[in-house]
Amino acid sequence: MRKYIISKSARILLGLTFLSIFGACKDVVLPPTTIVEPSQVQRLIWVEKTRKPLPEQVKVLGTGWYPNIEIDDAGQIHLAWVDADYGDVFYGRLDPISRQVSDIETVESDGASGSFLKMALSSRGYPVLAYLQQDRAQIRLAHRHKDFVIQDKRTQPEPVAGRQPAPPQGMSKKETIVQKLNKGMGAGWLGEDVIYGTGVGVGLNLVMDEFDTPHIVYFKQNQSLGDKFMYASRGPGQRGFSEDVLERFSHKTILENASASHTKTTGMLYFPKKNQV
Repeated sequence: MRKYIISKSARILLGLTFLSIFGACKDVVLPPTTIVEPSQVQRLIWVEKTRKPLPEQVKVLGTGWYPNIEIDDAGQIHLAWVDADYGDVFYGRLDPISRQVSDIETVESDGASGSFLKMALSSRGYPVLAYLQQDRAQIRLAHRHKDFVIQDKRTQPEPVAGRQPAPPQGMSKKETIVQKLNKGMGAGWLGEDVIYGTGVGVGLNLVMDEFDTPHIVYFKQNQSLGDKFMYASRGPGQRGFSEDVLERFSHKTILENASASHTKTTGMLYFPKKNQV
């Protein structure tokens, strides 16, 4: 049998010829896309064209960042979003018939807030929001005090003499707690400080269980020690949150995940209109 020796350049040329013949027979696989007609899109929240960049900004960032939508058992549509120019967090309800946002409430407007905003509904359909308060480098859990008691009376531990400071004169212990949690929050909203520290809260997510216990997962960035996937919650009878490490990652991995979860819009929050006949 005669052996044929094919040079390296000939092998490359043969390979390119094979790809040009057989590769052209295969359709390019692309991810599915949906083209929405402009007539089927309705603006919900937007900024006026007259808004100017703040002194420290190069351009107007707009509103509708980190958009969240949840629907309760009664069919009520709940929305939450962030105004990126002012760092304010907002909550509102969408009328399912008129498709107009109503009852817009400011959740927090103290400093820069709202990064990685997530909203979940309680067992009774009340909104609960978790987000990063950038100025304080802390994760905050926000809810309305009319929807929740801060701590269920059935789960409160018995008071220990000498361990709990007395509230100010004329103010109950519960009123003292509410006043503290009201600081920097919008009217009627309370803010619980979950965890604070440099690099916390990246890509966070929030789930409320059937007992209205908040469960929060997030990344904690640390260039020298590596990044950590964290879990925080508070159980019955607790006011403070506990934190546990679930997994460790390289710093490069965490930045890629954070970039993927960093949802942005073009300065507006949209909702599809009903099909028109």
